[in-house]
Amino acid sequence: MRRFNLYKHGILPNRKQTVEELFTSHRLKTQLDSMNLSVLKDRNLIVAAVTPSDTESGPIPQFLNQRFDAYLEWFWSYDTSPYIARKRRHGQSIGRAHCEERLRHIRNHWRPWLEKTSTTLTSISYSSLDDFSAYIGNKSVAGQTKNHILTTATSALKYAYDMRAIPENPARGLLFFSTNHRKCGVLTPEEARELFQIEWLHESAKLASLTTATTGLRAGEVAALRLEDIGEPTIADAIMDRLAHTPWIFELKGGSRRRQTSSD
Repeated sequence: MRRFNLYKHGILPNRKQTVEELFTSHRLKTQLDSMNLSVLKDRNLIVAAVTPSDTESGPIPQFLNQRFDAYLEWFWSYDTSPYIARKRRHGQSIGRAHCEERLRHIRNHWRPWLEKTSTTLTSISYSSLDDFSAYIGNKSVAGQTKNHILTTATSALKYAYDMRAIPENPARGLLFFSTNHRKCGVLTPEEARELFQIEWLHESAKLASLTTATTGLRAGEVAALRLEDIGEPTIADAIMDRLAHTPWIFELKGGSRRRQTSSD
């Protein structure tokens, strides 16, 4: 029994073993290899285990007992991650900016939470992921951003499971946040009147917005206006002077609607 306890706790004898002891050691290892690991987990005898013969996980084992954010940072490192390298080899698009965004999620959200829990790759569970989901659920960020924060970890956990570094994927079945967006409406005449009666920080921005509101032009089309596009020369000169000599920036989306097909 003492011999079994030594091996159970990972303590190997420092002396040479007899044939009988070697046979007992081999039999013990065979029994451990044949055990149903899920039963041991259900009985709270182990947290996680992967038999060496099943491991095809490359460098992942070095992160098994480190805090979970260390594995996440390695996983999302654009230049060194084998996950990213494999996606690129298969022609799947994954950019450096995407990885940098995930690293920011790790620094801003995962690490502060993990510093309180010291959760590792082998000890993280569905329950702990659900606790983290509740943690970010109280943050004043959009549902889509919260989902990006969650997938920063769920993608990494799925990869670790696929590479057989962990016996199961604890993120399976995890609920994500609703991404319902508020419907954009149209200003009523009263709202538009109030909007243009208040004091604007930049007069040119007010003029450009008023132009879009009264003509239906998009922001990029207002920026492309020319003198000859406006009928009255005096008014045109005054408008273009304000638009051209005061800097303002518009974010453009889609193509221009000012393209006209030739009637020839």
